[in-house]
Amino acid sequence: MKKLAILIFCNLFSFVPLSAQFADNFSDGNFTENPVWNGTAEKFTVNNNVELQLNDQTASGTALKAYLSTPSTAVMNGVWTCKAQINTQVTSSNYARFYLISNSEDLTASLQGYYIAIGYKNKTVSLYKQNGAAAGTELFSGSRENILGTSANSVIVKAERDFSGNWKLFSKLDTDEDFVLEGEIFDNSYTTALFSGIYVYYSSGNKDKYFFDDFLVSGENYVASIYDYNSVIINEIMADYEPQAGLPNAEYIELYNRTESAVNLAGWQILCGNNVGAIVQGEIAPYGYIILCAANARENFVPFGNAAQVTSFPTLPNSAGLLVLKTPDNQTINFTEYSDKWFKNDNFRKEGGFSLEKIDTENLNNSGENWYPSHDDLGGTPCRKNSVAAEKPDKIQPEVKAVSLLSDNSVALIFNKEMNVESLENMQNYFSDDVNIISATVESPKNERVTLTFSPTLENDTVRITAKNLMCISGFDIVAFFDDYLLSEFSFKIAKPQEVEANELIINELLFNTKDSISTFAELFNASEKVLDLSKIDITRRNKEGELDAPKKITQDGILLFPKQYLLLSANLKSICENYHCGEGLKIECALPSMPNAEGTFVVAKPNAEIIDEFSYSEKMHQNFVVNPSGVSLERINPYAPTQDVNNWHSASFDENYATPARQNSQYFVPKTVSEKNFWLEYETFTPDNDGFRDFLLLNYSLSESGFALSATVYDAVGHKMRALCNNAIASRGGTLIWNGLADNNSLCPVGVYVLVVEAVNTCNGKKNQAKIVCVLSMK
Repeated sequence: MKKLAILIFCNLFSFVPLSAQFADNFSDGNFTENPVWNGTAEKFTVNNNVELQLNDQTASGTALKAYLSTPSTAVMNGVWTCKAQINTQVTSSNYARFYLISNSEDLTASLQGYYIAIGYKNKTVSLYKQNGAAAGTELFSGSRENILGTSANSVIVKAERDFSGNWKLFSKLDTDEDFVLEGEIFDNSYTTALFSGIYVYYSSGNKDKYFFDDFLVSGENYVASIYDYNSVIINEIMADYEPQAGLPNAEYIELYNRTESAVNLAGWQILCGNNVGAIVQGEIAPYGYIILCAANARENFVPFGNAAQVTSFPTLPNSAGLLVLKTPDNQTINFTEYSDKWFKNDNFRKEGGFSLEKIDTENLNNSGENWYPSHDDLGGTPCRKNSVAAEKPDKIQPEVKAVSLLSDNSVALIFNKEMNVESLENMQNYFSDDVNIISATVESPKNERVTLTFSPTLENDTVRITAKNLMCISGFDIVAFFDDYLLSEFSFKIAKPQEVEANELIINELLFNTKDSISTFAELFNASEKVLDLSKIDITRRNKEGELDAPKKITQDGILLFPKQYLLLSANLKSICENYHCGEGLKIECALPSMPNAEGTFVVAKPNAEIIDEFSYSEKMHQNFVVNPSGVSLERINPYAPTQDVNNWHSASFDENYATPARQNSQYFVPKTVSEKNFWLEYETFTPDNDGFRDFLLLNYSLSESGFALSATVYDAVGHKMRALCNNAIASRGGTLIWNGLADNNSLCPVGVYVLVVEAVNTCNGKKNQAKIVCVLSMK
């Protein structure tokens, strides 16, 4: 009988294609050659040149394991067959596994792969995948229950896997004329095939009751297909399909092939958040389209064109979502982070039933500027040219938005757009005299951050790093000006941050009453000599009861703010910088607390609610010649003077278009002059016309000791009292009083000569310092 079996096996093998990996019927009487099996060899034997048999002569107890494996790289278009004879009742304590692919030779160890469970549950033949040391995940249980329900179970098992990752499992009992399909599924989780083999889980009473024979494994090695990034792109997104405009009542994504070659998408994945859809079948023609949708909606889209078979198509959020297209080997091909803001001001189409369409398929930058709501009568253009298609080249210049310190030896550069990965990962593009750059790692899929690790670790000194030849996805270099030359390199610095204290990070400018589509903004200024970590600073406001509202984080990143650096905060930086001239200060997009037009209190605080700075503003603080305060910011005059001093705030100059975000204020003044006198003017003539030049009068004072109470009053040339600047105010040793040209009734004083009467009285010893100073209020 064995000779007949050998003849049949050899005859069968003669028809096996050249992709065969191994075959073994143990007719040579061993398992140590042709092929070589390794594992717990002492627990197996070849029974009379007939079959492989478990033969654990030292077995004792339960939960025993034995295995043999042999090299095999079959995975693509693979077929795995073996015969098993189990002469005992199969249970969860007595069963066998036929490992189809494994990345580990030791089948009892932690591994990744697939196996056929022979027995185990429901006395069936089932397919499992394994990731780790645990038993694995059942992909499906065999369709025939209890087929291994005797004490003499004989079965031939066969698994097939096509190139895409579609599995089929068959079994054949002695009573079957042919193989019977047990189940089929798509799963492309693992493609690393190094070994195949047999595994037995048994008790000592069954130490010699497992037999295996007629192994035949064929298939091709896995070779990763290399596709160019953005060769296939996401071209249309229907996230909100109700109310219907004419298309099927379902979500869909359209892909476009930008190449001249057809692309087989089988095994590819489409991700939205944590949800993953698998493309089971689908080919996209050169410069062609394909629709991705839920399986139950596919037939409705077939009349529109090429529709792929997708399992577990992810739900697309209406408001925003990150879509990522990946190949079977986890290579990211394209991504799109869409938003309902991409509907722009088209509120009709934003309500639903209309897709978002890409305008220019050659513009690869992920930006809402290159997307627009469909203007097709059906609400979208699945499998045909987009209704909004036009030339829309990328014009966004790449910039470093921020530098985030991650640890004492790593820092992240955060860019304003997707960057070219090769340029960011090229170690030749970074150098420093202070540290050695060890690695550069890009954060996928958006490619907007690169993490640099360096040595030695950061100490107390400032470290400077220079980067060069960094370019965006469209090939534009990051450039910087140096001595009127344009260079494709830039430098940035990092240092250990320090704890911020009160009045070190101050509120420097607020735009609370806006116009058109401009967002509110707040500008902060680092008035200290410290480097500050913005992830440890919150912003909020005081409510009507005077209590702090819920805090809002400026950023989750460890972004550094250096001494004397400005920080612009807004929920929409683009709206700010399109309407005002933004400076070189740091800019962060974040949610701001509500700032009512009439009045409010803006607060900067630590996470423990300790106040760093707060400003109680009022619309009445604007100068009286500001007829319409919409779009006009309030600027702090002296960043080192008290925040709550209403005289230290002024409307931004009309010469600066009424705001100076991320740069020095138009009304900025810090006294620099010195005098031997107790009281003196910075300049004698001022013109309160809000042009940013001498819009207020600056009266400086310097006192010999503490304890003085200060009074200052403005009189006109004939002695009429016009304005009380202060009355018995507690004075510091030195400072500045500001007169904006207004009388006590808030009307602007007429052009002319005025006298300032100033008196400082020491409340402890009675000392007095007095002066009368002449000034001129003028107009241009």
